[in-house]
Amino acid sequence: RRTEAARQCQRVARAFLAGVLLVQLHQEAMWASEEAKRVYAPTISAEEADLADQGALGSITATIDFDDEHTLAAFKKMAAYGEISAEPANLLRVLKMVGHQNVNAEVLDMIVKEEMCGRSFLDEEDFMNFVNSYETRRQALLEEQFRTSDLDGSGLIDAEELEGLLRRLGITPGTGVVPELIQEVCGQKGAEVSFENYVKIHTILHERSGFTRREYGRLRLFWIKVETSGTGLMN
Repeated sequence: RRTEAARQCQRVARAFLAGVLLVQLHQEAMWASEEAKRVYAPTISAEEADLADQGALGSITATIDFDDEHTLAAFKKMAAYGEISAEPANLLRVLKMVGHQNVNAEVLDMIVKEEMCGRSFLDEEDFMNFVNSYETRRQALLEEQFRTSDLDGSGLIDAEELEGLLRRLGITPGTGVVPELIQEVCGQKGAEVSFENYVKIHTILHERSGFTRREYGRLRLFWIKVETSGTGLMN
């Protein structure tokens, strides 16, 4: 009985100490957050904040240049390091090299199963065909997504329909994000969105991880202020 009572006391003591430690860690995290605001916020001028909001400090473009010249340059750059493997993991790197930072895994998987069977490496022609096939299939998928939301067949969808489409794709935009994206791409918040502009919005959402231009600009501004080594990296 004494042994069991002693064990119970030890368990209670450990739980108490764990609780104290969690409270202490939470307090330290809150202090670090407030300290970061105190240290870095005063270094940002109103002019810099305006530039960040306008995307002038660097932003993700709404379109990516996927012409043959760009693709061929990517092939030559990768081929300089040796043969280009047709393994799925390397095909993913190929697509990122030509500008697809957020690759649609479903489309890539279809190409691997239907077109890459028996291939171990990609020559120049294979490389070009693979990239073009991905872009064609991705475009077709986006067209199908858009068509399911364009219920009246007008070729345009409004903000509510666009938000519903994004949610069906598993993208949950924050409050006010959709109108801001429409304004950025179409010029005004209340505009209806064409398929071409939907592709631009879709690209922005994925390449910026869901941030609006204003939010992305602010993040870039904080990065510029904090990362002082000039390497583009922080330890």
